[in-house]
Amino acid sequence: MKILFAGTPQAAVPALRALASSQEVVAVLTRKDAVRSRGRKATPSPVKQAAQELGIPVFDGKPGDPDFLERIHELGVQAAVVVAYGRILRQPVLDAVPLGWFNIHFSLLPELRGAAPVQRSIWLGDKKTGISIFQLDAGMDTGKLLAQREMAIEDEPNAGDLMMSMAELGAQMIIEQMARVEKEAATDPTLASLLHVQPELTDPSRALAQKISMEDAQVKWDKPASVVSAHARACNPDPGAFTTVYKAGKSAVEGAAHVTAHDAASEEGERLRLNAVHTARADEPALASALQAQGLKAAALHPGDLVVSKKHVWVACETDFLELLVVTAPGKKTMRAADWARGARLQAGAHCE
Repeated sequence: MKILFAGTPQAAVPALRALASSQEVVAVLTRKDAVRSRGRKATPSPVKQAAQELGIPVFDGKPGDPDFLERIHELGVQAAVVVAYGRILRQPVLDAVPLGWFNIHFSLLPELRGAAPVQRSIWLGDKKTGISIFQLDAGMDTGKLLAQREMAIEDEPNAGDLMMSMAELGAQMIIEQMARVEKEAATDPTLASLLHVQPELTDPSRALAQKISMEDAQVKWDKPASVVSAHARACNPDPGAFTTVYKAGKSAVEGAAHVTAHDAASEEGERLRLNAVHTARADEPALASALQAQGLKAAALHPGDLVVSKKHVWVACETDFLELLVVTAPGKKTMRAADWARGARLQAGAHCE
């Protein structure tokens, strides 16, 4: 079956490679090369790079252009597969493909329609998620379902890691589903027996998965550690979870006889990117030992208070702690949190907000 593939990021590459090994992918539609701020060099999308490796023609213009629609017809495209393409496909474009456009969506529809289902699922603390393959229509992720498959969320993944795991599952599924479509289309091009209307949404709070902004990515410590962890992991790797670190308590800075530049920076706070984190309990050996050595009681700490040992950095939450594993400070390379803490000259009362 002749297939057009539309996608842009790395998460779309497994499906492209899977289809190229099982069907005839006659063209790839992707976004234009992105210009990076450093060097102003244009970088092709991961999908474009993969298509070029596979020897598949690439189109990166607007999908509504007459030239593109004519090209679809000339190539004899029968079906199209979409994974995180990043543009809205208007009705004339949808109508140009006889069997329709099939989207691999990273949630169990009708829940979490929109741009960031993986991130929002983690943020909500979900224990399971899944893949939905559906036929695009004019609505936002509202088309008829072709297939769904559940997937457990395990081991506190960040959004990037979970996305790639789901991308691999989606790639497996699309091979199976395009084979079903090809077989059914031989007798019924409407695919009526394969497609089913999405069920009604039962929880309105799970309707939309809006894109996460940089403002959203600032971690709030006055919540249980499991909630704080979910927030941070949902924002990684993009846009990047962060907190503001105050390297000394306010009283320590105010009481200093001479306020140095370092003291001023401590008072103003410094943004710290939280690249990797996980939850920790006060009775875990390493943390319990650090608390005892520093004469601290977990119950007396405030949300955001830092606890630092030679090999670990923890932040107190409303309940339990979040351990910082990998961080990035302004102007510094990404490093282990313990290495950052050793060079940060943290003082008594150091905390995060």
